[in-house]
Amino acid sequence: MPLTISVAAATFNGVRYLREQLESLARQTLLPYELVASDDASKDGTLSALHSFAASAPFPVRVLHNSHQLGFRDNFLNSARACTGDLIAFCDQDDVWLPKKLERCVEAFNDSNVVLAVHSSTIIDASGLPSGGVGHDIRYDSVRNLTGDDLWLAGACGHAMVFRRELLSAIPADPGLVEVCGGHDEWIWVAAGAFGAVAFISEPLVMFRRHGRNVTQAVELRSLRNRIRQSMRTGAPEFLASAMLHERREAATRNFIPGAPPRLGTRLHIWADGHASRARALRQRAMLCDKRFARRKRAALCINLLSAGLYRPGFAGGTGLMTALRDLLRIALD
Repeated sequence: MPLTISVAAATFNGVRYLREQLESLARQTLLPYELVASDDASKDGTLSALHSFAASAPFPVRVLHNSHQLGFRDNFLNSARACTGDLIAFCDQDDVWLPKKLERCVEAFNDSNVVLAVHSSTIIDASGLPSGGVGHDIRYDSVRNLTGDDLWLAGACGHAMVFRRELLSAIPADPGLVEVCGGHDEWIWVAAGAFGAVAFISEPLVMFRRHGRNVTQAVELRSLRNRIRQSMRTGAPEFLASAMLHERREAATRNFIPGAPPRLGTRLHIWADGHASRARALRQRAMLCDKRFARRKRAALCINLLSAGLYRPGFAGGTGLMTALRDLLRIALD
């Protein structure tokens, strides 16, 4: 029997781009089994746009209206948990799906070991024009089990995910725990590493819109010059605040482990260790900003961070060599 696929959309004051996204769902070569849209108490015309689309959509549409705001993470989970299809695709309110997105992703699940499919995407600006950037830059198609370092993969964002509905059972019901430990898509990523394989699809299947009102900022459109300027303005307080966030997430993750299924618990141990490692690195990066230390000592610390793997590429769990360059520039210019 063919697998059915539900679309789980989360909306909040998104009428500006929503209609274009909904129209792209209706143009899919493989239509979804259903669209479930959870609206987080929008005050604009979002609900009206959803109900208008539901009246003529070529598939069933259910609109959930939250009486109070859940926040984007729990709003996505509210939508996903209401889905009844075998597979679920997260859907942002401001993107545009290419016609074969669902068809290509569903094909990946012909392999019964696959529990998650992730694809490349093309970044567009507010007006819908390609920015020249690529999100989730997957170089070739593959199917593999995730390693420990994969838990930090930068490309595991919800808009590029299709997953088996069973993975939702691995996500804590406590909204606060989801908030502290990470987003809805991060939990799906970790659960996939515990319970099956991930299919990587190199073909861009979503036009991923980045604009000033995005809730998440996983992919930046800033120029290299602006990125360097911004990073130079980031000082010890910001690094220490980020370190504390990772420490909170580490603690919350470890608290959840005893009640988790053993296979998931193993992956969560790795995830918690990753948070701890990132927190230590951020505290060390804060020291790079401390002018009480001589440049030579701070440069040596930067080299130690390089040796420890902090500046590995993002797909390997690091912050990237560009971060190393910025840190060295910071030391040289102080």
